Amino acid sequence: MLTRLDTFMIAFIAIFLTGTLWPSIPHISLSFIAIFIAFPCMLARTFRPYITLSTPIAGALLGFSWVCISANWYLYGQLDRSKIHQQVLIEASVGSIIIEEAPFTQIKFLLKVNRYGVIKSFINPPEILVSWRKPSFQIKQGDVVKLYVSVKDTAGNANPYTFNYQEWLVSRNIVATGSVIDSPSNTIVRHSASQRQVLLDKLLGKNTVEGSLFYMPWIAALSLGYRDKLSKQDWALLQSTGTAHLFSISGMHLALVAAYCAVLGKYVFGLIFSLFRLHNTSMTSANLCFVVISSATYAWLSGMEVPVIRALIAVLVLSFLAIFQRNWAIRTKFICLLFMFCLLFPYSVLGISFWLSFTAVLLILFYMWRFPVGELSAFKDKCLAFVKLQSFLSLSTIPITFSVFGTISVSAILANLLLVPFVSFIVLPLCVILLVGLMLDVNMPSLFYLVDFLMQMVVTSLGFFDLCLPAIKYSGDVSVVSTLLTFSLGLLILLPIWSPKTLSLLGGVSVWLVYLYIFADNEFDIGKGAKNVTFNVFDVGHGNASLLRVGQSALLFDTGAGKAHEYSHVEQVLQPFLRAKRVKKLKHVFISHFDQDHAGGLFALHQKIDFEQLHTPQQTCVKGNHWEISEDNNTSTEQIFIKALWPLRPSSGNHNNESCVLMIETKNANILLAGDIEKSAEEHLLASGALDKLDINILIAPHHGSRSSSSLAFVQKIRPDFVIFATSNPSRWGHPHSEVVSRYLRVESKILHVGQLGAIEFDLSEPQIKLSTYREHLYNRWYFKSWAALEQ
Repeated sequence: MLTRLDTFMIAFIAIFLTGTLWPSIPHISLSFIAIFIAFPCMLARTFRPYITLSTPIAGALLGFSWVCISANWYLYGQLDRSKIHQQVLIEASVGSIIIEEAPFTQIKFLLKVNRYGVIKSFINPPEILVSWRKPSFQIKQGDVVKLYVSVKDTAGNANPYTFNYQEWLVSRNIVATGSVIDSPSNTIVRHSASQRQVLLDKLLGKNTVEGSLFYMPWIAALSLGYRDKLSKQDWALLQSTGTAHLFSISGMHLALVAAYCAVLGKYVFGLIFSLFRLHNTSMTSANLCFVVISSATYAWLSGMEVPVIRALIAVLVLSFLAIFQRNWAIRTKFICLLFMFCLLFPYSVLGISFWLSFTAVLLILFYMWRFPVGELSAFKDKCLAFVKLQSFLSLSTIPITFSVFGTISVSAILANLLLVPFVSFIVLPLCVILLVGLMLDVNMPSLFYLVDFLMQMVVTSLGFFDLCLPAIKYSGDVSVVSTLLTFSLGLLILLPIWSPKTLSLLGGVSVWLVYLYIFADNEFDIGKGAKNVTFNVFDVGHGNASLLRVGQSALLFDTGAGKAHEYSHVEQVLQPFLRAKRVKKLKHVFISHFDQDHAGGLFALHQKIDFEQLHTPQQTCVKGNHWEISEDNNTSTEQIFIKALWPLRPSSGNHNNESCVLMIETKNANILLAGDIEKSAEEHLLASGALDKLDINILIAPHHGSRSSSSLAFVQKIRPDFVIFATSNPSRWGHPHSEVVSRYLRVESKILHVGQLGAIEFDLSEPQIKLSTYREHLYNRWYFKSWAALEQ
């Protein structure tokens, strides 16, 4: 039976987790009203008829209030809005250095701000994520620096089926981003390298001193959680074999260190207590205190990341219960820890790492409940039990990893089965001994060579698994509901048939799935029919990339920005979208002109996506050419006509006025894509009569809304229903210009700013055009409105 404490915490957790889905946050005053109502409910012991309901009601009210308080704390903990998108002198201490690309060319690091412009102190120092290309001096974790930074808000590109950068920033309580500007003001105020940085320097320095240690980046990743020295090939190997978690300091690593310290302490304190003839009843408490101190030290050395702190809290709570002999049920311990995590780290529930860790712990508890092993004395039996548990974890997490990463790594099952025990029980303890030796300045070259050799075995094995058992990739969208349904049904199969526990768990899973069905409906289009004709404009910052889908056929218009072998919106935005929509090949690709923000992804397009025909101003995308696409469905035939209106003849495509202007005619809408043409090209189009008798429904504004385009005559001639400004928010060039916006408003066009709204989709299947945007319809969340909330 659930205790009153259990029901209180469950209600709190359930309501708090719904906060990740709220489109907006109530005023802070409502949280205090909820707290005021909750306390009488918590004290309702004397009112017998209401005891059953009063406890969960109190938990739900306090969960609601905690969502309001923590969300408002984040919203109002932002930096001075007037300084955003400005260059500001910042004094701050350096947190963890997250990314270091080719040595000393670009770094990314966290700054805990002490001074922001003229503001010299903060009650809660905000954290900002800063990049610095070609830094003028080397910085280390713990240093206090003064830097001239161009500060940006947390609003990243917002597209479906891609990594949600803004959500990731909020989950880490990062309130802004920025880039360091070269300036004489940039300086180190005080060298104050952290102990972790000191150990890291010693560890990486061994590679130079010894000369033949080839796997120091891997050892640094496993010992201190410093993975920035791993190459792109190393990362690809970890991801394809599903073993990235082994080389990221997590709760598993801290739990193993705690277990090793418990075993070590048992023998050490046993010897001490026997030598001094102390009372044995105090030995357990002394050992647990040793475990807590050792775990806290390891967490401190590994950088105190949130997953490690969560594991440390678990060690503290379980040790406290053991010392004071509190015999809580496993269920109550798990609920209590989850309650504390929600209370102490409210933003971390937005990150996928929280849910992966939560699922892993839940699966372990489920396995222990369903397949109890009892006391095992023989080493063989312990190994067999571990193999069974690891196999169960690898198989049961397949639906989750399949949904998140879109792959099934066959090699991951075997790699985890063999390498997790090897790394956990052999390599990791030796790495911990190395750290202790470095802290005590004890030279152990033989141990370094041994660990380097063992790490070579691990990396070689990963390469073998990846070569022999490559990952299976899926080209479709896997919704949260379908994933959890498969996952839950798999667990239900393992339950004892007709037991009360089975029925109660089945009821709980049913409620959970209905809950997800309701809240995930907008995001995943559950139960909705397929859309025959859609036009998508992607959020690629200052640039353009749009896609017209007609049934299973797709046409791409521009690729967005990109740079060969480095980054591309084709790979980051377009490819996941096409995979989710099960589009295997593009029928036509149109490039308006060869500016980097329109055609920068051509290299990646050739490498990553199959397409039939490419049209550019140099060849076929010139006035007089047209294309027709027909797609049959169950009831009718969809026909799309595309006409090139400009340029008049083939051109280099290297200038704005050489942009290919396209008119797309569907059954229910006309779309005009104007590239980057300026007023002179607009005048030629108007004079040629190419825009006569055209009813324009959707326009992608020429040149992103620049003052050099969208002349008054052009706007009054086409009068679009919707005008789209494909640029970032705000734009470094000031796009769209206020004069341009006012011209479109005068002809009653609906303004759509991609940088503000995120990716835009038009459903053109019906006569009435249906508009949906990522931030307002597909993924409407309160943290997308952080700056808007401050400006109201």
